[in-house]
Amino acid sequence: MINNSFLYEIKIDDETGRPYIKLPDDYEDKAEDKFMAIQLCTYLLNEVYEKRYGKILGEFGDDEEKVKELTDSDEFLAFDITLDFLNDVAESTGDILMEQMKSTAEMKTMLNNSYLFQVNSYDDLKNVKPKNNLFGGSLYDRFDGMKVRVVDEDCIYVYDNDKWKKK
Repeated sequence: MINNSFLYEIKIDDETGRPYIKLPDDYEDKAEDKFMAIQLCTYLLNEVYEKRYGKILGEFGDDEEKVKELTDSDEFLAFDITLDFLNDVAESTGDILMEQMKSTAEMKTMLNNSYLFQVNSYDDLKNVKPKNNLFGGSLYDRFDGMKVRVVDEDCIYVYDNDKWKKK
């Protein structure tokens, strides 16, 4: 899991009076932030869509023609097109993010001799799955020779023949 956060300000545009988000000047552009923004946008748009559709069903549920007329409107067509587009962008962004995390893990694997990542306890270590383990923004697959630091024991374990062994 990535626990990621960034600071932002909500400001008011002088001309329009509308709020907008201002990122700090020292903000570091990260793919995971873009992924989060797209996912949030998709989630919120889905919520609005479902509420509007639910309202129409609540008011006109017995009148199939009226429901069809209202849901075939330009507004619902625009929702459908936008949601399809956002879902495609989210899928592509997720694929790019996953590839970046795998590449980062591969680089760390090649460059790091002491350990690849750390976990809090031996129980956490036992929960490292065969594939897609997310630590420190990198995505690792478990492999023989993998070294992981266990913080509460202050030692390194090496994965070998389906077992974690203390180094």
